[in-house]
Amino acid sequence: MAHSLPEIEKDALRLSAEDRARLAVRLLSSLEEATESPQEIEKLWLAEAERRFQELCDGVVEGIQARLDGLGFRFLSAVEQTTERISIHPEAGAPLARGFRKRIVPGFPYNIIYRVWEDYIYLVAVAHHHRRPGYWRDRAARR
Repeated sequence: MAHSLPEIEKDALRLSAEDRARLAVRLLSSLEEATESPQEIEKLWLAEAERRFQELCDGVVEGIQARLDGLGFRFLSAVEQTTERISIHPEAGAPLARGFRKRIVPGFPYNIIYRVWEDYIYLVAVAHHHRRPGYWRDRAARR
């Protein structure tokens, strides 16, 4: 190593707040074990989406649209707007443990849980504020 830790810390503390935040994210990410490629994660999510769709088709679960006419479309629109905001300003989400972030879906009691990894933004869950809190943590361990 070319520099001692105290020298590196001193240099890092001279950086702007934004650059220090970026450095912190990179350092924390380097500590986490990469277990799956983006292609593997996409394959896992496709299987999960198909499973959920089948549950909806089989009547095991009820869609949000069934509760109030038009509610499903408003929810979908709010989720799409939130994901668009995430894609433009991923660092604006509230930080969570292990590099994850969340953004509130306006008008609904849901958060979008996501993580920035390299050049990708991984949407981990659209999680209800109170139902099954933290259920997404197990799947988040995949990446």
